[in-house]
Amino acid sequence: LKTAKSKNSFTEDLYLDPGQRHKVGRAAVCVSHSWSDNVLSLFDAILDFVENKKEELGEDPIVWVDVLSVSQHVEGKVNPGWWLKESFEAIGRMSHVLVVVTSFNKTTWLT
Repeated sequence: LKTAKSKNSFTEDLYLDPGQRHKVGRAAVCVSHSWSDNVLSLFDAILDFVENKKEELGEDPIVWVDVLSVSQHVEGKVNPGWWLKESFEAIGRMSHVLVVVTSFNKTTWLT
């Protein structure tokens, strides 16, 4: 895993790399998804949503996906109350919430 050595989130590692830091910023879209979703289907749905909302979101919107934005190496170290409060505040600053739903035939997005 890319983050196994640093124990950071993927996003934190991007931010710490001066050549990649420009890819990190305030997210316009919060993605909600099932952890059992196929990751390729999840990202296909996100890309489809961004393409369909390009006029509203701009050319390169920042999308918040938990598995990339939250360290997967700190299990049990974050107070759930703090996490809930911070999550709701952050989502409130985003212009879109994207819910990715998996059907039997095709993964799609809802807003």
